Amino acid sequence: MSRPHSPAKTVRTLQRMSVIAGVTAGVGAVASVFFAAGKTPEWGYEHLSRLWSGGVLRGCGINASARGLEHVHPDTPAVYVSNHGSEWDWYLFTHFVRLDWRAVIRADLRKFPLGGYFSAKTGQLFLPRRATTADLIRQCRPLLERGTSILMYPEGKRPTGKILGEFRRGAFELAVACNVPVVPVAVVEEHPALGPGVLGRRLGHEPGRVTIVVLPPVHPDGNDAEAAGRLMTSAHRMIEAELTA
Repeated sequence: MSRPHSPAKTVRTLQRMSVIAGVTAGVGAVASVFFAAGKTPEWGYEHLSRLWSGGVLRGCGINASARGLEHVHPDTPAVYVSNHGSEWDWYLFTHFVRLDWRAVIRADLRKFPLGGYFSAKTGQLFLPRRATTADLIRQCRPLLERGTSILMYPEGKRPTGKILGEFRRGAFELAVACNVPVVPVAVVEEHPALGPGVLGRRLGHEPGRVTIVVLPPVHPDGNDAEAAGRLMTSAHRMIEAELTA
């Protein structure tokens, strides 16, 4: 039987959900004004995403920082792969990693209130659960060829009971197929949570300092399945080392 959550965690979860919804609605309203004035969704994504993510982090009282940003090369498209154990990973990546990128998101999240709408509006890539690697490559290759990087969470979901889950191969097969590097990203919570929280979210958990660490890129050393496997193993080891340091 799961342990009941404390009232303080429940209240904090609801408060932070309200902050996220409020900031998203507020920035969305600002974006709508600019769209009505003729600005494109790409303009909104470039100019307002940092405002949105920074507002969420500050509003939720998250002590956020970044390291390794010298490994971000805006002129070199890459597949960024991040661990998914923190509720704040998306906000930190959006706030600190300054380059043209789009994320691969589960297709059912298109229905997520506010977030799903704005993810679609800003060109994020929705991938059905049963999609194949070929489907993933077909969606992502045009973006990589025009210089847009891809963000993926190769665990597929937030791990439960351990700090880092097993990786799926898709992100790494994509990098090999398109001959672009993989850039591992570790989101490190000072006090990580290993179990599900209130309403299945960890928003009520106090993580202490949360740091996004961009690690050196890893280039494919071949063009076959074995090369993708080596990429995956390298990225997993690099991220795990940061999480357990």
